[in-house]
Amino acid sequence: MFLSGACEFCGQVLALDVEVDSKREADNEAKMICRCREAMEYQARQRSLESGIERIDELFGERCEEYGFNPVSEETVAKLKENLRVCAEGGFRKVTVSLEDGSTAVLKFDDIAEIERKKSSKVKLSGKV
Repeated sequence: MFLSGACEFCGQVLALDVEVDSKREADNEAKMICRCREAMEYQARQRSLESGIERIDELFGERCEEYGFNPVSEETVAKLKENLRVCAEGGFRKVTVSLEDGSTAVLKFDDIAEIERKKSSKVKLSGKV
C-alpha cells in the first residue's frame, strides 16, 4: 500500500488522501494534486478531457434526442471517446467521423475539448418523367 507519490513534473513527494496499490497509481495521484505549474496544466487538460467525454455521452448517447439526433451504438460512443483521448494526447488535432445515422462528429482538443455533431438534409431527385 502506498500513501505518498511523486509528481512526474517536479518530483515533489506528496502525501495522498487515499491508499493505492502501486507506485504508479501513487505517482498518478500525486500528479493530480501537485500545485506545480506543469501539474496544474495537466490537471486542467484532464478536467477538459473528462468534460469532453461527458459531452460525447450527451451528444451521441441517449440524451442526444434532446438535440434532435438519434443515439448511436455504444461501440461508436466508445470509439469517439478513444479518439478524443488521442486528440488530448496530441496524436490528432481534429477528428471528423461520418456516423451510421448520416450525422457527422467533429472532435477537437486544443487546451479544451470541443465536441460537435451535425446533420444536414439534402434531397436529390433525378430521372425521366
